[in-house]
Formats: sequence, C-alpha cells, structure tokens
Amino acid sequence: MIVIREIWNRAGSPNVMVALCGLLALDLAWACFGLERNLPLFAPMGDVGLYKWLLTYALHNLKESTWFLLMLVLLTLLAVNVFICTTERMARMIHGKNWKFRSLGPHVMHYAMLVILLGYLFSYLFSSSYPGNALRPGASLDLPEGGGKIVFLGAEPIAYRGARMEFFDGYILDPGIRLKLVSEGETREAKLAFNHPIWFSGFDIHLIDFYPRKAGQDFRWIKLVIRRDPSSAVYLSGLGLFFTGLLLYGVDMFCKRSARGGHGQN
Repeated sequence: MIVIREIWNRAGSPNVMVALCGLLALDLAWACFGLERNLPLFAPMGDVGLYKWLLTYALHNLKESTWFLLMLVLLTLLAVNVFICTTERMARMIHGKNWKFRSLGPHVMHYAMLVILLGYLFSYLFSSSYPGNALRPGASLDLPEGGGKIVFLGAEPIAYRGARMEFFDGYILDPGIRLKLVSEGETREAKLAFNHPIWFSGFDIHLIDFYPRKAGQDFRWIKLVIRRDPSSAVYLSGLGLFFTGLLLYGVDMFCKRSARGGHGQN
C-alpha cells in the first residue's frame, strides 16, 4: 500500500504536469513542420476509426506518425495526472472544515475536461462512418443497419446577389437541400446544409458537396457522409458538467466578493 501511495502521489505531482505540458508543446511543435505535407495520411482516421488507422496507416508510416503516437501517450499521462491531482485536492477540501459545495467549481471543470477528452477518444474508437453517398433528385438511399431510408426531394438554393463581391455573384450560399427521412416509427422532412447536419435514427447526416455550385441550373447531385457515434452522449455530458462547474465557480466568486464588500462596509 505504501508503494502504491507513493506512485499515486508522484503521478499527481504538479511538477509532472508541467513536464508533460512542456513535452506536449515540443511534440506539437515537431508536428507543425510535417503535418501539412502528410495530411493524406491522417485524413482517413475519421472514416476507418482510430484503432484500424493505428494498425494500418500509422504502423506502415511510423516516421510520419511518430509525433501523433507520442501525443496520445503524453495526453494519456496528462489525463492521469490531472485526475489524481484533482481528486487529491477535492478530497482534502471535503475532509476539511467549513467547505462549501460551490467551491468545487474548478475541480468539476477539470473532471469535465477529462470526460470530454474520453468522449472524443471513444468517438474515434467506436463510431462508424459511411462516406461517399451520392444522391440525385428523387433518388433514395437506405441507411446502414436497417436504420431507415433517405429520399432527396429537391433543393431551395439561396444564392449571393450583391455588388461588393462581384466574382461571387450567383454562387449558392445555402443549397436548402430537402430530404425525406423514413423509418418504421418516423417519417418527416428536413433541410440539410453544410453547417446544419440532420440527426435521424441514431445517425448524423452531413452534406459535404453538391452540384452545381451556381444558381440557374437544376441540381444534379448531392454527396453525404453518414455517421453513427454512440459515444456522443459522453462528451455532451462532459460539456454539461463543464457548464455546471463554471456556474459553481461564478457563484463562488460572487459570494466571496459580496462577503469582502460586506466586511469593508463594517
């Protein structure tokens, strides 16, 4: 038990945190010199998942992917360090006298960041991606795993009309893609745009391309990426936890300032 406690204390040391942050900064600086010319190596990660990417692309391109593998190790060690450090500080606070729940805000935010990072890790490990799905107007597409069907009804494009950027005149700003979504328990219509994905039957439907890009022609086709990410609830709960910690921190700061103001008046 003494040895375990010693390892726990050393792993949660602030000095270890500073060292890990420094190494992480150096690793990312190293990545800056070669990342741009090696982007095709990392692009498939979102489609095949992190585990398969590590066993294929990374394993056969170790020279170009070493910085990324090192980053994963450093982030893991940093997450362990933050967890231990936060747990120790919060335990000492709770076991002390006159502690208040609102004073836990910073510790809650630290835990929230770990939950968010864990959620994104799960997303890359367990999410499924189905890229390259093209549809013509009136055509339909069956969702994977019996999730239903997508029908491309048409488009209501909004084009740029102005004199400030004449070279952009006529280009479509919002394609206004209209889809019909059909499943056993639901049938509805929805609009799809670049920054406005659709959630349906557990899938995220994203627009990545369409043709033509200028108004005045009939729509020929759209291109979709369909994703299923069961771990999205993890990092969304992390965001909610972070907001809770931030709220607690704000209340704590307000109460402390009010208390100091009251003492000053006395």
